[in-house]
Amino acid sequence: MPPMRTSGRTADPAVRAERMRVIPMRRPGEVDEVAYAILFLASDEASYITGSEIHVDGGSHRHIGQRRGTATIGSRDTRPG
Repeated sequence: MPPMRTSGRTADPAVRAERMRVIPMRRPGEVDEVAYAILFLASDEASYITGSEIHVDGGSHRHIGQRRGTATIGSRDTRPG
């Protein structure tokens, strides 16, 4: 297992259960799920994608933003003018 799952506080089953509770998919991510996102971005199918963030986090990024009352879907236009 990766060190983040087997060392320190994250190895504590109670701490891990609490972290999974706030992830909408209710489970930890798998290495291959991140790899598939990377493969997609490196593929020809992603040739028109620029400056985007892809959150491979089981929905926790959006969930945390909703709890704080901030918008986390979409992108911010950072072009001058």
